[in-house]
Amino acid sequence: MQPIELTCEYAVNPLGIDIPKPRFGWLLTSSERDVMQSAYRILVASSEDRLA
Repeated sequence: MQPIELTCEYAVNPLGIDIPKPRFGWLLTSSERDVMQSAYRILVASSEDRLA
């Protein structure tokens, strides 16, 4: 399962978000049938290097 079309406040790759509790969205794609999402984890950082 792979997330695609990632959004934050309905925008793709927003330059800045000034909302205290932003909404995140995504679609899921899978090569298998009848696969459902059961959980998620969102990591947020100012750069990919800072994600741990």
